[in-house]
Amino acid sequence: MSEKSVYDQIKKQNGEAFAQEIRRFHNGIFELPNLKNMLKYAGRDAKPLLNYLLLLKQTSENENTIEAVSAKDPIKLLEKAGYTAYVADTLHKQNAIRKYFAKDEKLCTFYDPYRYQKYYIINAVKENVDQIKRENFPHPERQDEYGTSVISIQILKTGGFISIKNRYNHTVSNPDNTFNSNPDNIIPGLSKALEHYFNTSFTYFNDLPDNYIMLNNQIIHYTEERHGVYFDDHYYVKAGQIYELNQDYQMMAGNFIIDLKNKKVLSPLVEPFVYPYDSFPDVLNAEIQGKKLTLKRDDENNHYLLADNVQIMKINAKHEITELYLPETKKIPDCFLRYSETLEAFSAPNVQYIGDKCLSDNKICHSLYLPKVLIIGDNFLEDNEKLNGLDLPSVREIGKNFLYANESCSSLHLPNVQTIGDDFLKNNKLLTELNMPKSETIGDSFLYYNKELKKINLPSVQKIGKEFLHFNKNCTSLNLPNVQTIGNCFLRVNDLLTELNAPKLETIGSYCLFHNKELKKIDFPLLQKIGDDFLYDNEICTSVNLPNNCIAGEGFLYSNSLKNVLISDKIKIVSSKSDKNSKKTLSFLYILHSLYDFAQEKSRSVKNCFLRRHQNEHS
Repeated sequence: MSEKSVYDQIKKQNGEAFAQEIRRFHNGIFELPNLKNMLKYAGRDAKPLLNYLLLLKQTSENENTIEAVSAKDPIKLLEKAGYTAYVADTLHKQNAIRKYFAKDEKLCTFYDPYRYQKYYIINAVKENVDQIKRENFPHPERQDEYGTSVISIQILKTGGFISIKNRYNHTVSNPDNTFNSNPDNIIPGLSKALEHYFNTSFTYFNDLPDNYIMLNNQIIHYTEERHGVYFDDHYYVKAGQIYELNQDYQMMAGNFIIDLKNKKVLSPLVEPFVYPYDSFPDVLNAEIQGKKLTLKRDDENNHYLLADNVQIMKINAKHEITELYLPETKKIPDCFLRYSETLEAFSAPNVQYIGDKCLSDNKICHSLYLPKVLIIGDNFLEDNEKLNGLDLPSVREIGKNFLYANESCSSLHLPNVQTIGDDFLKNNKLLTELNMPKSETIGDSFLYYNKELKKINLPSVQKIGKEFLHFNKNCTSLNLPNVQTIGNCFLRVNDLLTELNAPKLETIGSYCLFHNKELKKIDFPLLQKIGDDFLYDNEICTSVNLPNNCIAGEGFLYSNSLKNVLISDKIKIVSSKSDKNSKKTLSFLYILHSLYDFAQEKSRSVKNCFLRRHQNEHS
């Protein structure tokens, strides 16, 4: 077939710009055999593929060398490359490398009990894997020492496809294309050895760009990969098969399919098994059931899904879901749109319950309307960066990691919330006022590292976890009239607090009020237990009132300019650093000597020390 004829075919199939780009770069590329079929799913931008196509043109292999290594054992070749490797032909073997993966970087392979049945799998672990620590790689790269220290080579049993997965999973781009999915980049000869060992074939070439895979000698472009399924605007690839959408009535929306003809939303991820299951299709199908569906498009190629003429969804030109409106939905199950990173606005006026991990990977949602929601599970909008105002007037219970790492929220309205889990608004830097009149229990790291909060009203709170307001530097007054328990690092490194009211406080953790520079008076009449380093390095406090039988940890009132001390003569200081079975208990005499020592050091600042005996104890 002539070069011009191939050019015309590519022009018709991939677009004129695509064909012209190839011709300007190197005319000889049109001589590649079966080029039209190779580029059928390669998209409409040739630039990322030019060097790769030229490499195909220039590649010539030494057949004798290939045949010489083809009969070698791939396990032994991987041993030469420094790996301990094995064939994973059972579920146990498939998931045996799971222990090497960080919590948020585990392969989807581990959640698929049928993967070893569909793929030939070889897992390989570097012999020095225990010395390669995740914390030593703050800026991950796909093929750094950590990423390639544990790999999983997976070859489709029906042939034509190979993927090499690494230790980062989705923390880096294209983690399923480690070593460019070419085993020869691990050690020369491994590709042919694998084909010979498993009696199969696959396409393996160097330098395939990101967001492209090879399948049966076809270059496949994709915009997103989830659980081994590859998505593009008009097709998806699953288990070695390419599934094209019927563009007359089907449309891709994220990794879901809008089917106007059958009036439903489909998910290619459902079969045969995917964990965690995204509840989005179930929720949307219930919302649109029995309604007339229409799809409209504007001049910017945005699409709008309407149900009975009410806009339900906006899909941008990249086929991403950006807006969602659920007028009738009352319950949203777990993992709803968990992997959606594109949703900007979400409105569900009648929702009362939201499960765990909903919208947990979304960073850009800036509009949220949930006026009737009562319960929100864990990880809702975790890592969101754009929501700057939050109004949930009805919510009673919020799980862990809600708006974790959101730095932009500057207004918060939660008048009825009673329980909040760990890491709520952790690392928020803009909130200046907080009023939650009905909150009773708050988990760990609540407003940890918030530097701007000045006014706080928590009149009903009884229990607060560790690191509450840790590193807050602007709070000047705090009223906690009903709090009974506060965890470690409460208001640690606060520079400005001058008033603290907690008359019912019974237990306080370690490092609380550590390095506070302004608090002059401590009055905790019911306090029973104090952790280590309480009020450590406060040099301005002059009055402390503590009850009978209070137990304090090490560093109690260390480096403090006390003048009046009202404490029990039976107070104990317990060393938390000594052996469990031989804890050192120190009497009040020790405290008195300590205060005397401080007095000598601080120009005899201790002037009055009142000893209060037990009420039931005789003089």
